Amino acid sequence: MRATIRGLLDELDQSLACNDEIIRWASPVPVFGHHKIAGIATLGLNPSNREFVNAIGEPLTGELRRFHSLATLGLVRWSSASDRQIDEIIDSCRQYFFNNPYDSWFRSLDKILLEAGFSYYSKERHACHLDLVPYATKIKWGNLGRGSKEILLNSSKNLIGNILQSSSISVLLLNGQGVVNLFCDLLDSPLEATSIDGWKLARSNGSYVEGRAYRGIVTKIAGIDLGRKLLVIGYNHNIQSSFGVSNKVRISIANWIGIIVGEFEFET
Repeated sequence: MRATIRGLLDELDQSLACNDEIIRWASPVPVFGHHKIAGIATLGLNPSNREFVNAIGEPLTGELRRFHSLATLGLVRWSSASDRQIDEIIDSCRQYFFNNPYDSWFRSLDKILLEAGFSYYSKERHACHLDLVPYATKIKWGNLGRGSKEILLNSSKNLIGNILQSSSISVLLLNGQGVVNLFCDLLDSPLEATSIDGWKLARSNGSYVEGRAYRGIVTKIAGIDLGRKLLVIGYNHNIQSSFGVSNKVRISIANWIGIIVGEFEFET
């Protein structure tokens, strides 16, 4: 993990040095939780700015602070971080769910994970969270320009494969259509998609948003051989932000995940 983080830090001082949309003083977050003991991981887009700042944009400090920054590590440039300082970044990632996690975002996903017998907040049946891009941005991912998204994705294209390759993770859960689309860009073949009537979201104008489930077995991501079979499942609705996601639909998605994961033979 040291080598992975050092590479991410070098990117901040090199190819991403002129990207003003990144919170440059914030450490990259390659994983929320401990990927070495997790059996399942959720996948999102990139860390929220709220992992580093409060509602009015002030840096989180003291007991509220979740991750390291240039200031907390006493650094001027990320590329000058020592192994000890990188280990501090790693520790903040691994201990995330047992310190001050961003519960308003993670609790709703955790309710779904519980149906599969896992939890972010458990050390015995641990779940962790990964993002396609490990850098927090000043504005939400959806509001970033296309060029900025492409630069960030390109700089991080090997991250997920490298982390999964060195992990105990057997199941990857894709949260939302945007994540599904970008993750599939890293695969040699698409995931199997299935329409599910019970996941339809009604609109006030009488139309609806179709519900879709995704599933596949993956052995390579962005050309990186995982060395094992990884079960990848997902859904098109973003549990935290999709308009009109009813509790009934959430429960149905959770039940589906519980069944699929329950049938999967985990690596031992």
